[in-house]
Amino acid sequence: MRSIRGSLSNGQRKASLKEAPFWPKVFIVLAMTLFISVIVLVIYSPVSVIKGSDTNGIRGSGVVQSMVNSKINKASSLASHHGLDLPETSGHSDHFVASHEDKQDQVVDIAVNTTPPLSVVDRNEAVEKEMLRGIEAIRTMKGQKRVIETDPEAQAKIPDVQQLIRTFLINKYGPPPYKVRMDITLPTYLEAPHGGGQKAQLLIEMAPIEHVPYAVYFFLEHVVTGFRKGAFHRNAGHVLQAMIHRSEGLRHSNFAWQEYSPAFPHKKYTLGYAGRPSGSSAIYISTIDNTRNHGPASQGSKSEADVCWGRLADPASEAVVMVMQKQKGGSKGSGFITDSSNFVSIDAITIE
Repeated sequence: MRSIRGSLSNGQRKASLKEAPFWPKVFIVLAMTLFISVIVLVIYSPVSVIKGSDTNGIRGSGVVQSMVNSKINKASSLASHHGLDLPETSGHSDHFVASHEDKQDQVVDIAVNTTPPLSVVDRNEAVEKEMLRGIEAIRTMKGQKRVIETDPEAQAKIPDVQQLIRTFLINKYGPPPYKVRMDITLPTYLEAPHGGGQKAQLLIEMAPIEHVPYAVYFFLEHVVTGFRKGAFHRNAGHVLQAMIHRSEGLRHSNFAWQEYSPAFPHKKYTLGYAGRPSGSSAIYISTIDNTRNHGPASQGSKSEADVCWGRLADPASEAVVMVMQKQKGGSKGSGFITDSSNFVSIDAITIE
């Protein structure tokens, strides 16, 4: 009797196990799945990936990251090409290292910093002040009868000033090359090419700022800015020379030194400033190769050259100059014209 009761008891126990409730089992499975998911999220979360990246640059496959990288690379390329000391851009990467709770704020910061740093524009006033101090320092040296082309102090100072001028130009006018358009009116007996009547245009490309930044700066700031009127009043065979008039109240200014580079000589169809010192009151177009006539140690100087600042930018402008060379009334020898009816007037000079 005891063995039979014992057998029934064991059977009853097995039956009770098979008939255990279903929901506790489901709860256990769900709890285990949730636990594993949390572990996976912690290990592979975006914050962990960002913190593990190299924060010296911006990395990631997102569109925002690519845009920021493109901005930084472009600014770095421009600064490297011209040797400029532009503001640091490494601060962009700092916004990528953040806690999980700050991710929303992080995205806002990234969007804001995709624009160029405001300090690039704001600091140009300070750059200009330092640049002008440097220019005047060299002018003072020249006033002391020093030969700027050989003076050690001047030669050490000039590259620093030129670098400031490049920075100023790029901040104000954008990346080079720069072009200007000169609108002119021919005398009644001349006609522009292709039946253009008396109205014509000259397109001029400014010299590379790598070689003569002061020459480019001077034309943009002292000829284009404040221009009122002008006229070509000299046809000397080797040049067509023009006088420039500035707006009332604006004085003409002269160069602090005769900037010149053998990399941009006075070839045919280049443009230079007349006079020693050269200044804003007179410019000319070389109608022949004037490298020797207007280069270093010319025009009665033992060291100086005329400043060369640009060249005709297209064949159409060269064709106009060929017509201008038929200008009448030039005196023998110098080629200066006294009768204003023979002038080629300059109506406007604008930056393209």
